[in-house]
Amino acid sequence: MGVEMRYFYISKTEDGNIEGSFMLIELYNIYVEFYKKDKIYTFEPAIEKEKKHLFYQWFEDKKQMYEEYIENHLDIIDKLDNQQIFDGEIVKEEKNLFNTDSYNVYINFENIPFTIRFSFFLSKNYYEINTSSFFPINSQGEVHDNEIYLKYLLKEETIKHMWEPFRSKTKYRLELLHILR
Repeated sequence: MGVEMRYFYISKTEDGNIEGSFMLIELYNIYVEFYKKDKIYTFEPAIEKEKKHLFYQWFEDKKQMYEEYIENHLDIIDKLDNQQIFDGEIVKEEKNLFNTDSYNVYINFENIPFTIRFSFFLSKNYYEINTSSFFPINSQGEVHDNEIYLKYLLKEETIKHMWEPFRSKTKYRLELLHILR
């Protein structure tokens, strides 16, 4: 048996610690926040103080499985941060019809088994880089609708390296030329 979650979120704080949250299917969709500092995980359920001991009793046997799930995501992030060359192909490009300065570029990279979306919001001078979860979040094989925000996990230098080979290949190259330099 593996993890049983309804949703999963993970990010890295400015000081390099990990934080995130998920909803446990097995315990009536309890919202759980997690933190990793100095290689030690802390899990905090969002339930009444009187019932927290029940969560910890139940979770004691499952804690390692959830830690491994999170660590598997972090291993992929580390591999991406250490990768030097990013080859692949643009599989889809969109200009937002409701906001003329918003663009999405979907890229399939070689050696990365999931599509990564770069979103650029020019009027706000802001970008996002997202993908689906790297692994299913439950025994049903769901990956989940929420995305992993790679912008908050990868080094900025890695993101620039990922975008650079595609800067001149996008059909919106003139509009996006100055982004992530």
